[in-house]
Amino acid sequence: MIQYCTLASSSAGNCAFLTDGETKILIDLGVSTRTATRELSDLGVDAGGIDSILITHAHGDHVRGLATWQKKHPETKFLAPSGVGEYLDVKTETIQTGCPFPVGTLTVTAIPTPHDTDVSVGYRIQSGDHVLLSVTDLGHVPECLYPYLDGVDLLLIEANYDPDRLRYGCYPEPLKRRIASGHGHLSNPDCAACVLQAVESGTKTVLLGHLSRENNTPRLAYETVHSVLTQNGVIPGVDMMLSVAPRSGHSEWYTVE
Repeated sequence: MIQYCTLASSSAGNCAFLTDGETKILIDLGVSTRTATRELSDLGVDAGGIDSILITHAHGDHVRGLATWQKKHPETKFLAPSGVGEYLDVKTETIQTGCPFPVGTLTVTAIPTPHDTDVSVGYRIQSGDHVLLSVTDLGHVPECLYPYLDGVDLLLIEANYDPDRLRYGCYPEPLKRRIASGHGHLSNPDCAACVLQAVESGTKTVLLGHLSRENNTPRLAYETVHSVLTQNGVIPGVDMMLSVAPRSGHSEWYTVE
């Protein structure tokens, strides 16, 4: 069994909780320790029981709360790929990308993602026969990611921006180019193509996350992915479940069993 929910999912801050009933982990902590603790408490989870925090990369919207968390919960392990830990103000244990490793009763694999930082990863997390894949902060979907879609039950994937809203929005041109580059963020159409691939590989639950407040809306993200799926004979709500993670505040529980 895997139980999963996001605590925040946007360009302003990202954090998610996952448990198999024994091991309890966070993926990133880009919100304050106070916010994460409050959201966990609302879910009936004791923040003091978090075993590990998996860190994807060193940008502030993914690591903002780490230093305070380490002071309050020194027993929590911080796990980060080589090349990330030295940018953080906390002590981390180094993990290798592409190599499965145990985190308590879970098996975790860090997968490189193309983003504008030295090192960035997504995480494939397995409990028995159940698999979750979390990938955000990628300018495009690299070929190396597709094999990791096989066997995934629940997919959290970035749907950061709508191309037209970005193109005609108020951002400076250099920032627009950065976001739309192959090492920036994932657009709604590119997200939809990856979701289709995942669903065709057997994924039954898809959660769209890391939406930009300025360059996207939950409705745009959902409708873009929904359209691509239905055009290819997949009916959300019948063949699979499609949802959008809240930008702030915790999502509903998602359970794979």
